[in-house]
Amino acid sequence: MDSLEDRFAALSVARRLQPAEPTYLLDLAIHAGTASGDGLVAVCCSNHLVQLHSLHNLALRDEFHGHTGSLCGVRFAHSSPGLLFSGSADGTLRCWDTRSPGSQAVQVFQSSPSYTLCSFDISCRDVVLCAGTEQQGDDSFLLFWDARMTKGSAGGLLGVYSESHSDDITQVRFHPQDPDRLASGSTDGLVNVFDLSRGSEEEALLATCNSDSTVSSVCWAGKEHERLLCLSHDEGLHLWDLGQLDTEEPLTVLSVPDARGSVALPDGAALDYFVGGAWLEAEEKLLVMGGTSGGELHLLSCTDQGLQLLKSLPGGHSATVRCFLWDSVGGVLITGGEDAQLLQWKSGAEELSTGKRSTLKSVSALQLKTRPHAKQGDRRGSKLEEGRLPIFSSRAMSSTATSPPSVDKVDGFSRKSVRKAKQKRSQSSSQFRSQGKPIELTPLPLLKDVPAPEQPELFLKKLQQCCTVFDFMDTLSDLKMKEYKRSTLNELVDYVMVSRGYLTEQAYPEVVKMVSYNIFRTLPPSESNEFDPEEDEPTLEASWPHLQLVYEFFIRFLESQEFQPSIAKKYIDQKFVLQLLELFDSEDPRERDYLKTVLHRIYGKFLGLRAFIRKQINNIFLRFVYETEHFNGVAELLEILGSIINGFALPLKAEHKQFLVKVLIPLHTVRSLSLFHAQLAYCIVQFLEKDPTLTEPVIRGLLKFWPKTCSQKEVMFLGELEEILDVIEPTQFVKIQQPLFKQISRCVSSPHFQVAERALYYWNNEYIMSLIEENSSVILPIMFASLYRISKEHWNPAIVALVYNVLKAFMEMNSTLFDELTATYKSDRQREKKKEREREELWKKLEDLELKRGLRSDGVIPT
Repeated sequence: MDSLEDRFAALSVARRLQPAEPTYLLDLAIHAGTASGDGLVAVCCSNHLVQLHSLHNLALRDEFHGHTGSLCGVRFAHSSPGLLFSGSADGTLRCWDTRSPGSQAVQVFQSSPSYTLCSFDISCRDVVLCAGTEQQGDDSFLLFWDARMTKGSAGGLLGVYSESHSDDITQVRFHPQDPDRLASGSTDGLVNVFDLSRGSEEEALLATCNSDSTVSSVCWAGKEHERLLCLSHDEGLHLWDLGQLDTEEPLTVLSVPDARGSVALPDGAALDYFVGGAWLEAEEKLLVMGGTSGGELHLLSCTDQGLQLLKSLPGGHSATVRCFLWDSVGGVLITGGEDAQLLQWKSGAEELSTGKRSTLKSVSALQLKTRPHAKQGDRRGSKLEEGRLPIFSSRAMSSTATSPPSVDKVDGFSRKSVRKAKQKRSQSSSQFRSQGKPIELTPLPLLKDVPAPEQPELFLKKLQQCCTVFDFMDTLSDLKMKEYKRSTLNELVDYVMVSRGYLTEQAYPEVVKMVSYNIFRTLPPSESNEFDPEEDEPTLEASWPHLQLVYEFFIRFLESQEFQPSIAKKYIDQKFVLQLLELFDSEDPRERDYLKTVLHRIYGKFLGLRAFIRKQINNIFLRFVYETEHFNGVAELLEILGSIINGFALPLKAEHKQFLVKVLIPLHTVRSLSLFHAQLAYCIVQFLEKDPTLTEPVIRGLLKFWPKTCSQKEVMFLGELEEILDVIEPTQFVKIQQPLFKQISRCVSSPHFQVAERALYYWNNEYIMSLIEENSSVILPIMFASLYRISKEHWNPAIVALVYNVLKAFMEMNSTLFDELTATYKSDRQREKKKEREREELWKKLEDLELKRGLRSDGVIPT
């Protein structure tokens, strides 16, 4: 038999199934079949249906109706593969008989109507069903049923665990061999392992592992299934060895906060997300699947050393993949995702079905340019190799691949064209010493030069020394001590990177104290009374030689494998976060860059602070929009929000939708929009990809705030609209097409050629063109008059040429309607010309009458 690497190396699409109704494919289950029967693939869809397909050719065998809420998974019974279980947010688990086409559920397992199920699984002996719920009050619940109950029985609960998780339980996984062993994962960051044979919840809880982030996937692994793989929503990867429960050895085998950057992909590409993991028993390998937002998949091998690329699979999906399964017996890989496609991959196969749907949404160009956590270049030396936020240029503007280069030169009359010579960068600082005498620090030995048992105590002493703050506005004072503190901070940065055992409970308050003394300060006033971040050079922080190292040290501290949020939360609290957020108003872009990373790490580590952080960012934005219109860190806060929004669970909570409508949309009204528009547009698109039903309020909000007198902002709005149309669902497009194209018609008629040009480039986008073609009977009458008039009257020949292309495209779409509109337009123009002639003749008669009556030469007509 070929090795797994050989089988993967030749994988290609064998069959492709595109349902008639677009829907997300959320989860898969495989029954490999027997010698006398074909294998089956069960698929749960976002339209609440469970579909049954042939594993051999993906032909649709059956559909099961009954659930009224979002599905959370499907599972075949192990000993009776004719039975299929499905779970739903409607609070029920249902059992279906796959041998009876179109049948009703054989059994319905019910819970309290108030419970919304997020996940479920069935034990390896088909005895117990377990489901996890969304948060109810302060708790979430694990619900248990007897799976052997027959039709007509009560379907009541066996029991409930209510104290182990405090947030939505996103994953429930029974052990593949031990029917009493259960693992559960939650958005509270915990993965719990239970032994159900022990009775009460407290006794049954064997271990609690902390992923430091919301759990998206849990998988049993290892030859004896003694290991547990956990993937988080912010793409962290953790591998724990539960075989060490009764030993002194640590459970953690591998822990990477953001594992996407740890994999080297061809052509320098980067992963956007992880789909999940699976233990391949026959091959004794742990398989992890990752992907890009464009649909390309990557099969990865996970070992104790990390992830290694096995095979890249391009040319399959065109959007995010949600689920996969590998059938070792048949050598078949099945994948499904948000492009509604179900794909079958086989070694050396040639595709036997139709290709990609031609009208599928194109991948957002903005999304491709601004992946969450994308790696930054070597701007900060050895700084932070994991978990980057999206990278944006502070003055970038959202535009798609169809935009012409000239769009970047937005306004030829901006103040930049008449600026004076470039100003010299100034420095300022609010860190001053009150005492006049020089500071003296007692030199301490290097940490590497003292015995290991003495290093934690020396570490604390060095932290205390670094609490001393120097006056950098006086360039000649304390030079020796400034250099000593700088070298000490460098030593501390290196120490936390490589040392183990230094992070005692006594170290946490000292670290937070040192960081607070150095970074928290009143920001100095701007050098200019009318500081314009778009035009003026920022005032740099004079104490940056020390400040940079303090930020560097704090980030290493937060990322340390020994860092325990349960201890640190006593010191990194709401007051600390508030002071941190105030620093985002610093003019120094270097400091804001570090603050962005620090706040993102705190958001990921401290689950109890997440709602508070979101609320305070909300307050900053509201104050920025409605009161001050000045805050330097809006772009950085939006970058953090882009990553946060990317991890929101579905369905979106009401507070998240309100934040979009009440805060993000009004941010478009401020004068300095160009400084953060790319980040803002990315956040908007992230929301719409999460919940397409938000498209209508978003577009109507943009139209409400559409700029009237600023051509630069109009170009930015048009670019953002194209990004939104790139991800819009056809059903949502129909709702907003009339007001949207009325505005586009006004933009096309704009005398500013760049606004008109940017609007006309919509017709170069294939997906937008497909939407226009499907609704040409509505859009063409709205656009026709403007286009026809411009083709005859516009001053710019380039615009006229573009308009001719658009008119040609409309004529090819619907020639009959085009001819009717042409005739109507010409007759309307003739009537207008006739009225104009009559008006001129009337005025001429009045002028003649004036001459005859000998009126005054000033032409005033007496009344």
